[in-house]
Amino acid sequence: MKRRNKISLAFSLILVFLGILLMSGSTTYTTRQEERISENGISYEISKGQQEIRNGTKIIRNFKAGEKMTVRFTHSLKPPYYDFYIINFTIISPNNEATIFWYELEPYYNPYTGQTQLVITNLTITKTSKDIDTSQTSKATFIGKACSDGNYTLVFISPYPQVLSYIAFVKIVDLKERPYANAFPIGIILLCTGTILAIWAAVKGKTKTHKHFKFIQIQLSRVSKLNLTVIV
Repeated sequence: MKRRNKISLAFSLILVFLGILLMSGSTTYTTRQEERISENGISYEISKGQQEIRNGTKIIRNFKAGEKMTVRFTHSLKPPYYDFYIINFTIISPNNEATIFWYELEPYYNPYTGQTQLVITNLTITKTSKDIDTSQTSKATFIGKACSDGNYTLVFISPYPQVLSYIAFVKIVDLKERPYANAFPIGIILLCTGTILAIWAAVKGKTKTHKHFKFIQIQLSRVSKLNLTVIV
């Protein structure tokens, strides 16, 4: 096999390797979470402009087993703030079991803006039901996973009026994204091109080797005939 064929074969193997690499990389995916407030044209949020958010305000939303839920809210408290606030929520499952938790808010002075704002400093769960898995809950964010299909009811509990200006019963959806999906067709092209080039280089190399071997046989035959002629 001549040097040109060797180079062609090496280049074809590189193309095959790159094709396999791109095809494998295109199947990898990343997961991100998306919070959905509305579903099928129905909104699961209440703002102060729509209705007053007071003790006992409810939002009912359907969840399937495995789907995750959380609560988003905006307080309507004005400074000067107290040292400590508690925002209470209860989620009632389809089996009428309650999960009770509260957020703790404390004033925080921002030296860059010169303003004091309330921030969530802790989350406490006081009661859980078998219908909601709260193992993914963090220090400042409630995350519950539904363990059974049905309607779940979020209830705002507070003895103080006009504490919240906004409340939402949020569904958390895990989305899988393939950032390198466009590399798959490129990988196929490289793989096919490299395979064809490798076959071509191998066949061409064998053809040339065969021709060279045939040429040697012919020359040896001619030399043999010449020797016989000389002897005679």
